[in-house]
Amino acid sequence: MPRRRLVILAALGVILVGSLGFWGYHQFTVRRQLETALTNKYYRSFYETINHIQNVEVLLSKLLVAQAPEVDSRILLEIWQRANAAQANLNQLPLPDISLGRTAKFLTQVGDYAYSLAKKISTGEEKNSKDWETLKQLYKQASTLNTDLQDIERQIAAGKLYLSELSRQAG
Repeated sequence: MPRRRLVILAALGVILVGSLGFWGYHQFTVRRQLETALTNKYYRSFYETINHIQNVEVLLSKLLVAQAPEVDSRILLEIWQRANAAQANLNQLPLPDISLGRTAKFLTQVGDYAYSLAKKISTGEEKNSKDWETLKQLYKQASTLNTDLQDIERQIAAGKLYLSELSRQAG
């Protein structure tokens, strides 16, 4: 009898250890899948942010050469939309608050300014010299921001920087 009981306990032990091993492997696999999905979300948000900010820069350059008020108004509203979209994607990234804050502040400024200038132009007013200077300054800032983002993009492409590492640093 004791030998039979020992065999049953050994079999139950093997089944228990096997079940725990299977459960642990399953949890490990699920965790890796979730990490991959989250990392992909970070990269998608990053590249969409870059795309929107590049479009803001291009639209600002078009605005500096546009002559017709109705064209100005359309461009300004698109700048406002692109800035808001970039900010929404930026908020999805695991960036430290310092980097995020500076970029978010710029996007808020350019979006708010574009919207207010579009309203001003829609009432029949024209851009004055102060508006031109502000637009030139915003264009320079957008250009600098794009250069910085392209540097980060190169580091990511070279495998020197991973967005998932930023999430660990930020959290």
